[in-house]
Amino acid sequence: MCKATVNQNRFGSKLRGGFCYWRRHGLSVGRMVVGMTPECPNGLFEFACEVEGVDLVCFLEYFPAEFGSKDSMGLAYEPDQDECMDLVNAYISGTDIDIGHLLMQSLVDHITTTALDQNHD
Repeated sequence: MCKATVNQNRFGSKLRGGFCYWRRHGLSVGRMVVGMTPECPNGLFEFACEVEGVDLVCFLEYFPAEFGSKDSMGLAYEPDQDECMDLVNAYISGTDIDIGHLLMQSLVDHITTTALDQNHD
């Protein structure tokens, strides 16, 4: 069970921070310090979402569409690239725990597609 303090973040939702005690077979085996979600790094987009009942704060990198080069005959040297976003981090909301590497690829695809759609709006 986690014993945590509750704070308000800039979005008005409750955040949990403080200490989390890990228990095994009813005995306390360790303690983990849980910090607040880091600020979004420069050059990345922040996207808040809920996946499988877990609130996430995701940082994504945006890649604009690019047209591939063509030779003098009009044949493509390089293929065209559609615009896309790549998931860099997926933090559990209110913590500094990054679970992006644990998400199934289908969930990552859903997050990046939804973020790209909302980026257009």
